[in-house]
Amino acid sequence: MLAEPGRGDVTMAEVARAAAVAPATLFRHFENRQALYDAYIEHAAHRMRVAPNVAESIDELADHVRTVFAFYDSQGDLVRATLKTPWLLALNEPGRVRRAGRIESLVAQRYPSLDRAVCNEAAAQLMLAVSAYTWWWYVDNFNLDTTRAAELAASTVQRVLDELARKERATT
Repeated sequence: MLAEPGRGDVTMAEVARAAAVAPATLFRHFENRQALYDAYIEHAAHRMRVAPNVAESIDELADHVRTVFAFYDSQGDLVRATLKTPWLLALNEPGRVRRAGRIESLVAQRYPSLDRAVCNEAAAQLMLAVSAYTWWWYVDNFNLDTTRAAELAASTVQRVLDELARKERATT
């Protein structure tokens, strides 16, 4: 409820009603709406920080998609809220930047003869394949279960890696 777009004016009474508790119970734990928001932000940030790290090697990336998508599925409401709420999305920015750098580094290490721009493009495609946006798109917009969504994302990862291998063979 706190993360819903356009709900910056949510009242403590609305939150209490949605949580099926008395307003006094809510106020016993949170002095005011700001304290509730602060606790929610801290909780959301913690849940997003426990997301699986990026694969240790480029060869593991296709399999890693399944782990990542299972995590997205287990945290579905928070992931959806994060994707739709700029201030929640900003909480995950350091992790996104770290994962993007790691994937780019894995690509460059595995395909050292390829131009940096080619590696950067491939890293962008790989990041998109394993992103929460891709999970959300498959699950919510195409009504696929998470297992099938992960299979499709893993096949995208594999196609990108196959194309990189083809380009590397062509340069040697």
